[in-house]
This record gives sequence, structure tokens and C-alpha cells, in this order.
Amino acid sequence: MKAKIVKMEFIAPLHLGSREAVQENTLDHIPSDVIFSAFCTVYRSVYGKGALETFLARQLEEPVLKLSSGFPYYRDTYFLPRPLNLDLTAFGFEPKKARRVRYIDHELFCSALENSLKAASFQDYLEEPARGILLPAKYKGVEIIREVEVPRVALDSITSGSNIYYFNQLVMADEAGFYCLVSCDDELWPRVNTCFRVLGDEGIGGDRSSGKGAFRVDFPGEMVFPDISSPENYVLLSCYYPTSQEARNLDAEYQLMIRSGYMYSPDETALRRKTVIMLAEGAVVYNSSPPQGCLVDVTPPGFNLHRVWRNGYAFSVASSLGKGERRL
Repeated sequence: MKAKIVKMEFIAPLHLGSREAVQENTLDHIPSDVIFSAFCTVYRSVYGKGALETFLARQLEEPVLKLSSGFPYYRDTYFLPRPLNLDLTAFGFEPKKARRVRYIDHELFCSALENSLKAASFQDYLEEPARGILLPAKYKGVEIIREVEVPRVALDSITSGSNIYYFNQLVMADEAGFYCLVSCDDELWPRVNTCFRVLGDEGIGGDRSSGKGAFRVDFPGEMVFPDISSPENYVLLSCYYPTSQEARNLDAEYQLMIRSGYMYSPDETALRRKTVIMLAEGAVVYNSSPPQGCLVDVTPPGFNLHRVWRNGYAFSVASSLGKGERRL
């Protein structure tokens, strides 16, 4: 399997809300539904409302565009979420340290998919993860992602009284940023390319009116994953909202994430979207065929100018690491 890489080198701090109306927290990755929503907003501004509606109609029938979430990279090293059925204590990690590892690099990830990891595979890596990232030893001392707390002052509109609150944002190291993977047909790719370039200027995430979330975009090529002829499961690299049929037969190891917030559209920005619960990145779905997912209608009640969708299509890769597998 191959997928196109979109690298986002952030030239401004980034805020990714983890809970609605809570500024003191920020995610350390970009969920796939956030990327898809930002892409659709830019797609409309560049190609028009009719073109976006046509694209979404095609997407509803069968996904012509699949996006992974945005994960950290440093230089040419790309990190991916640790599959939840990969128990690092089997390779000599202490339980507390093993639980703190949320990202491993592409080389380890592919070995895990092929079920070929051994204890020696980790000898060139640091024992202690840095902000959840298991770094190669050559990057010792590098702080890829740094969370910064910024004090701000809010003024009461009536009394002009001041109130201090704190706003958390991410700052990336030089030569670091986030990347996502894209799977689409050749006909759509030029438009995807254009939209990401425009999105880099507009920014992604929260507080964009203050200059947050701007990035330089690069398209360095493709990421290759092992071709597994008889997969035992699939590892999610995106958020995932199962269809009704998939949910009835779901056999998976997963963590859930609540997705909510306000809609952002040229027609309206102050209405709350419906809340949905999705499977988070790194979940493992035990099935012989890849999970599909769907677009979820989260249109606020009473809003009739257009439908509002949350992207729940799964971006997954095949794996042969089965339930409870251990390698020493």
C-alpha cells in the first residue's frame, strides 16, 4: 500500500482544542476530521459552493478522498500511532514507559505490521519517550513538540473588569511539523495539492485570527506500507465512525474520542455541531477486510443552508499482528 505524504512545517504556533471552550488544553496531533473540514472550507473558497457539493455527493457514495490524521515528523523521520495490540513490555520496556509510548517511527511501525519486531529492534532508540514519541537515539535532546502556556486577559464588556486566563499552544522544533497521508485518484490530486497550499496560508486549528496554525506545505512523495496477503486486522491512522452494519459486528481494540464544537462556514460560524463519538487513531479492527466508516451528518438543528458533515471514513493499513501476539 502507498499513500501520498503532505508535510506541514508550521511557521506559527498551533492550537488544537481537545475540549470545547477549554483553552488550557491542546491536542498533540491533528485529527483527520479537522483536516477534512479545513480542506472542504478551502475547496469551497477556491472552486465554489457547487463544486464542493458535487465533491461531497461523490464522497457520500464512495470515498474518493481518504485522509489520515496529522502526525509528527522530524526531518525525514515520520512517526505513526502505536497499534493498540502492540505490547512493548514484551520487548523489555517497563510497563509505565510502555504505556507512555504513543508514537513509533515508520520503520518500527512496518515491522509491527509484519509481526517481525524483536527486542533488538529497539536498541537504537531512547528508553524514555519524549511527549509520547519513541525517538531514535540520534535525536537525543531534540524536543520535537513543545507545549507553551500563554497568559491572556479578557475584559468584561459591561464593567471592563479584567480576568486572566491561559491559552496553550504547540511550538514545533526546526525541521519538525505534522504530516498527513492522502489517498485519492489522480484526477482529484491537483485540487488536493492546491487546497493544502491555500490552507497553509489560512492556517489550521484554533485562534487563526491571531495568526495561529499557518504552515509551509511540501509533497515529498509516498509512504509505503507492507503488502500483507492475509491480514488479521487493520490499524487505524485516522478517526473512524463505523457504519451501522460495521458497529453491530465490531471486534476491535480502541480508545474513544468525543468530537464536538462549532461549525465554521462562510454561511455561519456560531452554531454548535452535533456531538459524535469516534474511534481514535491507533485502534485495531479485527476483520479480514478493511474498515470503511462514513460521513456523519452533524448539521445543527434549524440550519438549512447546507449540510454539515464530519469525516468518519477510516484510513487504515493491513496488519498481521494478531490478538495478544508477543515477540521476544
